[in-house]
Amino acid sequence: MSSFSVGNNKFYYKNIYDSTSAVDLYWIAKFCDKNTKIGLGACYAGADYEFPATDSSKAVKKNGDSLMQGLGKIFSSSTIYASQSWVMAKPGMFTQKFGFAGYPIQKRFLDEVYQPVWELMGSWSAYSPETQTIQNISTVSINRWGDIKVLDENYNDTKRPAKRFRGRRTN
Repeated sequence: MSSFSVGNNKFYYKNIYDSTSAVDLYWIAKFCDKNTKIGLGACYAGADYEFPATDSSKAVKKNGDSLMQGLGKIFSSSTIYASQSWVMAKPGMFTQKFGFAGYPIQKRFLDEVYQPVWELMGSWSAYSPETQTIQNISTVSINRWGDIKVLDENYNDTKRPAKRFRGRRTN
C-alpha cells in the first residue's frame, strides 16, 4: 500500500481524505500555490498497480493514484509528484541526475515478485488537482536549490538498469 509520513503521522489512500488526520497538511497547504511542487519521496507513493501475490501473501493494490488524488484535495493548486517504484537517495541527488531512481542492492529484491517494481523503476507520476489528471512522467530529480525537476530521460531507458533484472529469480 502506498503511504508517506510527516513527523509521526502516516498518510495512505484512506486517511488522506480524513480532515482530522490531515490537519497539519491543511495547515501547510495554506502556504502553497500553483507554483508549489509537492514531491512524495516514498517508495510506491504513485504506484497504481497490483503487487503480485506470493506464497505467503495476497496480491495488494498499491493505491498510489488514490493517495495522490487525496493529497490533491488538500493542496488544490499544487502539482504532486510520486514514484511508481522504489525511491532511494544516493550520491548525485542534488545534481539533476538519477539520485531518486531507486536501486536496491540486496539480492532478495531480484525475486520475480518484484518484476513490476523493476519495470517501473525511475518512473514517476504527476497529479494535477486543477485538471484532476495523473500523468506518467520520467524520473524526477532535485537540483542544488531543492527544486523538483523532471528529467528528459527515464532511468529505466538508460543502459544502467537494463540487465539488472529480467525475470531472474535468485533464492
